[in-house]
Amino acid sequence: MKSHLLLPALLLLVTCALAAACRETPAPPAAELSAVIAAPKDIQALIDAAYTLKQDGSNGPALAKLEAACDALRARNMGRSTPFASCLDDRASVLLRLGRTEEAATLFRQAAAIAAPDPKAQGLLAGIQEREALLKSLTRLRRTCAEPETPPQDAALPYFPDVTAVQEALRQLTPLVAPCGSPKRIEPIQMRLYITGDGQLLRAQAKDQFAGTRTESCVVDRLQANIHKAPLPRFRACFRGFAVPFMIGPHPEKTSAPDAIPGDTPESPEAAPESPEDAPESPEDAPESPEAAPPSPEDAPQSPEDAAEATPAVPLQNREKGTPPDDKSLRRGAQLLLDAFADNTPDVALPFFFPAGEFDALKDLISPARYHKRLVQWYREDIETEGARFRGRKWQVSEVALGRCRWKEPGTEANKLPYWSCIGSRVTAQEGDDTRRFEIRVLINWGDDWYVTHLGPIRKD
Repeated sequence: MKSHLLLPALLLLVTCALAAACRETPAPPAAELSAVIAAPKDIQALIDAAYTLKQDGSNGPALAKLEAACDALRARNMGRSTPFASCLDDRASVLLRLGRTEEAATLFRQAAAIAAPDPKAQGLLAGIQEREALLKSLTRLRRTCAEPETPPQDAALPYFPDVTAVQEALRQLTPLVAPCGSPKRIEPIQMRLYITGDGQLLRAQAKDQFAGTRTESCVVDRLQANIHKAPLPRFRACFRGFAVPFMIGPHPEKTSAPDAIPGDTPESPEAAPESPEDAPESPEDAPESPEAAPPSPEDAPQSPEDAAEATPAVPLQNREKGTPPDDKSLRRGAQLLLDAFADNTPDVALPFFFPAGEFDALKDLISPARYHKRLVQWYREDIETEGARFRGRKWQVSEVALGRCRWKEPGTEANKLPYWSCIGSRVTAQEGDDTRRFEIRVLINWGDDWYVTHLGPIRKD
């Protein structure tokens, strides 16, 4: 019985001892804990003021507020804290808009190094990494922001556009991205898009379960190729990010709008005309046959549903013979090529090359993805070669002329679908008093748009 009485007493003694020990090393007060994830109020007021200034493009004053906030955090021995990392990130974002990209890159790296070990700062870290990727996109495209430190007086355009207006304009592209989804169901894909003030797509990524999937790649490719079709409002800022949901999967627009998928279109080393210049290709020049090589694991769809997800709806212009599309899309694409020539940046002109999804739909090959990659590589090489004559100067398209265009019936060029093919289209470019020309070997249509399949000579594979 005594042992039973001693046990509660021992437990009570241990509890009291632990409590005493806790009192000897008291836990930090709530205010100290919150300082790990929030700046002190006076410093936060500086940061909030900077945010307000940023909304109308007052970059210089905003940067001054942020520099003062970061200095104040460092003075209070918070130079390794999450608020300091956030402050560095904010400074870098403003520097990026001002065109001071090297300084921005340095601050992004410092902010990420501070935020990475803190479990509570993983959201901040993800944001920093996204902005670093955005900076890399600007660098890859040879674009540099050059926003002024103070907004101009009586500016004709707003600094940032109406978000709802942008989202509504982008959602008009839904019929173009819908085929990226499963044909069995309609579902949303949440996209984060960075749009430049002049209406270009700078960067796009899925922010949900589709991140890193083929579906995301398909949507990004189609948005990049068709962004010019969205009636986007213009604005003064270098860029802005927008969250836009798209519904993908079976849509009524696919059947009601014949040209719903003005995609980038596929084609093969195709076509040569019927005279020596227009003669059909030799077997060596033709795309690989079904027997040529088995698909690699990366080329093969992971499941029947994956295969279906990549299949686009076929526009009327690739089902019934009509007249060839006009040269508007050729003019747009030719300017992309000139921009790529000037700085030797092939990625700038990739929207003028047909995307993989339409290539899979068009070509009757066992491994279309493998051949598509080869064509893209040749396109990059041709841009580097042809662009040498245009390097370092800002050329503008002055004239375009479609070459010899022919309707290709199914089965004539290892193709399952018909299309228009134009051989030897010409582009005239001007820079000051200087005029130069180049030729696009093969263009083919998807819907009412033209896309390159061969910029230079058709290779023998």
